[in-house]
Amino acid sequence: MAERYKRFYADINREPHIKTCPQCCAIKEIDKNLFQGVRWRKNIPRHVTCDECQFEWCFYCHAPWHNKMTCKEYREGEKLLRTWAAQTDNNQQNAQQCPRCKVFISRNGGCPHMICSKCHCDFCYNCGKRRLGIKFLGSHESRFSPFGCKYNLYPDKPILRYTVRGLVAGAATLAAPVAAVGAVALLAVGTTIGAPTYGTYRLVKHIRNKNRARHLRSQSTLSSMNEDSSNVTIEDDDYNLAVEASLQTFKEEMEKREGILKNHLEESDDDSFDD
Repeated sequence: MAERYKRFYADINREPHIKTCPQCCAIKEIDKNLFQGVRWRKNIPRHVTCDECQFEWCFYCHAPWHNKMTCKEYREGEKLLRTWAAQTDNNQQNAQQCPRCKVFISRNGGCPHMICSKCHCDFCYNCGKRRLGIKFLGSHESRFSPFGCKYNLYPDKPILRYTVRGLVAGAATLAAPVAAVGAVALLAVGTTIGAPTYGTYRLVKHIRNKNRARHLRSQSTLSSMNEDSSNVTIEDDDYNLAVEASLQTFKEEMEKREGILKNHLEESDDDSFDD
């Protein structure tokens, strides 16, 4: 920010020993004492080199360095260049000047949308103006937009073109507040009507969700109770089966013991008869 301020300050004050580079706008300063005396022009170096971008330029006329050519001859040559650039060939100019850095650009073909390779400025090759636009008023390609290219609408009738585009821009400017007021009115009406309706809808939806949740809870409770009862029934059946199995086992054991005792008694009776 401080560097930009210094550059603007140097351009505004027009100090004779301070100038900015025509390419990168860096400040170039030479000895102020060289400007003293009657023949001070011969003491000032014409050929200077920028310390930032190494661009060679003339300190007198603030143009690119023109070797073996005076500043007047260079300006005349630049006039010839401008004349050649303004000439048309195949329904287009030989060259177009960038609206920002003023460098000449020649187009081989394609659309008129150009981007300067030096300063990256976006401009139109047909009219040489920067491509500007506002969404509500149109862009550079719009016929009736005030930012449109002059070749899109009455290129040979500038007064008629300005009149038509001015009327369209004025109508659009007047229509904007009306559209804004209408939008606000529609929003107010929609809010007045829609807010109660939306509130009722949300209330009904909340009640339905609550009833659905209660129903689901009751179903889950019943299912859990049924599962518990089925588990209890299964446990009771298992217990009864275990009791029956135990009784059967006890009965079989008792029968075995009775058989063994009976056999023992019979054997003892036989022994007594033998004696």
